[in-house]
Amino acid sequence: MRPACRAQRGDAGQRRYRRERPVVSGSPRAHHRIRRDPRLRGGSGRRGRIGRVGGAQRPCRRGPRGLRAERRCRPVHRQHGRLIDLDKTSEAAIQACISFINWKSDYRSDRDLVEIWARNSQEAIAWWAETAAKGGVEAKYHDAVLPYNGYDIYLHANTYFHTEGHNASVVAIAEQLEADGAEFFYLMPCVQLQTAEDGSVTGVICKSGDEYHLFTASKGVILATGDYSSNAEMLDYYAPDCKGFRLATDFRDGTGMVAGMNAGAIMTPHTHTKMIHGEPAPTRLEMPFLFITQQGERFMDETCCRQGYLNNFVRKNLAEGGFSDPSLAKFFMLAPANWQDFYEDWKAESPYDISIFNGPTPVNPERWIQADTLEELAEAINAYGQESKWAGVSVDAATLKATVERYNELCAKGADDDFGKAAKYLVPIEGGPYYAIPRGANMLPAILGGLVVDKNHQCLNAEFQPIKGLYAVGNASGQFFGGVDYPMDIEGLSIGRAITGGYYAGKLVASL
Repeated sequence: MRPACRAQRGDAGQRRYRRERPVVSGSPRAHHRIRRDPRLRGGSGRRGRIGRVGGAQRPCRRGPRGLRAERRCRPVHRQHGRLIDLDKTSEAAIQACISFINWKSDYRSDRDLVEIWARNSQEAIAWWAETAAKGGVEAKYHDAVLPYNGYDIYLHANTYFHTEGHNASVVAIAEQLEADGAEFFYLMPCVQLQTAEDGSVTGVICKSGDEYHLFTASKGVILATGDYSSNAEMLDYYAPDCKGFRLATDFRDGTGMVAGMNAGAIMTPHTHTKMIHGEPAPTRLEMPFLFITQQGERFMDETCCRQGYLNNFVRKNLAEGGFSDPSLAKFFMLAPANWQDFYEDWKAESPYDISIFNGPTPVNPERWIQADTLEELAEAINAYGQESKWAGVSVDAATLKATVERYNELCAKGADDDFGKAAKYLVPIEGGPYYAIPRGANMLPAILGGLVVDKNHQCLNAEFQPIKGLYAVGNASGQFFGGVDYPMDIEGLSIGRAITGGYYAGKLVASL
């Protein structure tokens, strides 16, 4: 059970979360394990574990032994990580990519941190793929080109959608690191950092059952503990817009960040970036056709059709349901039978707004709700809602028909008098087959805001000075993202920067 935390105000005027600290020194109940060269601590979140494993490889390859304490009983990784192909991307395009991420982050990104990813992601993620392959887990590659400011940014990803649970690569890497001399301590979350009189971090205290274990650090402690999305108190304060959405996990409670703040580190100012995913790839048709509520009525200008932003249009539904039913954050898209005729032109005109792919996986109309008439479509939508346990779905055939007729009138007129959508996107819904596609906000995989770090991933105190011996990577660190929502334009960027940050910080600390 997560121990209760109480909020305080720190010297920097920000909210601080503190837990009751275990008494370690001199306690007859405490069992001390001393290790002289740990590198990374904790592991309460998926991206935290990725950063931790990525950072472990440098100490093991260069000689000093690294230790990693992990909350869970195994390492976990999902899907893919994104990098810039430096062999194809020009210097100007690299800088344009950094500017693009800053733009998509409401200009709150730390440019130096983003550049660390840009310059090091190719090496880090290549190492990831090579090491996993040695363990028998091969990646499937996905390449993309992102145009921005007149430059082409060449992106590459190693994907693991084809592996069971998407977890095989990190397991193979952990096994390889153990063979190289690394030690993993599972089911042992970080609860406190050990500090010296000068404020430097000299070790980490982890809990296993009723015992506490002290690991001392000769070079540094790297927090790769993931985000705080399952900590309700922190979530309500740092990312209040997330209230009511379904959580992806129940174990990412911000333990590492709390330990960091107790050691003097500061948090990125709120509000933090939320990552809210929609329905799975087969139904992720990100094109601005007709969006309807669970009652069959149009409710928005559909120009904003990317999954990462749709949560902003449905939070009212969650509130009306008392924030107790995450399925109220979902809705349906009606698409015309000839939807494919519009994709190429719309994608060329608005490359950041239109998509029919999730990584390498395209949409699949066979997974959509289909019917020959609107009356049959209403019936099929209701059946889907019942099967999927969307409690609010109740589409009356007459209401649906009236909604489509009104929308088609606006399309014929060439002007959206109801919501102001651009005329080029006013495509009528005429003739069968009729498609209804589940859309909306499905779950909250992560919060992208953590401890303030410098370009070396070293944590900063309230005076914005580095804390000796303390580093943070992945979602335990901040300032890479900063917008209201995670930008989905560079898919896999969050995992890519976690791998890269862990790799880079591990390399740096090992060299000290």
